[in-house]
Amino acid sequence: MRLAPVEDEIRNVPFVTELEAGRASLDHVADLLGEQYHIIRSDWGSFSHLVTRFDDPASRQMFGGIAGGEEIALDLLLDFAVRLGRTEADLAACGTR
Repeated sequence: MRLAPVEDEIRNVPFVTELEAGRASLDHVADLLGEQYHIIRSDWGSFSHLVTRFDDPASRQMFGGIAGGEEIALDLLLDFAVRLGRTEADLAACGTR
């Protein structure tokens, strides 16, 4: 199977292994939250834009639902960031990789 090496790589990401073992630093987790903050905001905007691009109700409903999910994800991410002592401004200041 040609995907086996890729699957193994995905399953053995060092950060996830460290996180599961309780050895990941809070700064490393906060960095991940900063990256996700930018990704979620970008995706939310993209899906919101797609709602306006289609005339049929099914497409609008689908993309609107996905955009709503991004909104929920952002709220949850911000709640988690607060638990790590980070603000939304802190996350916004993080660069993406």
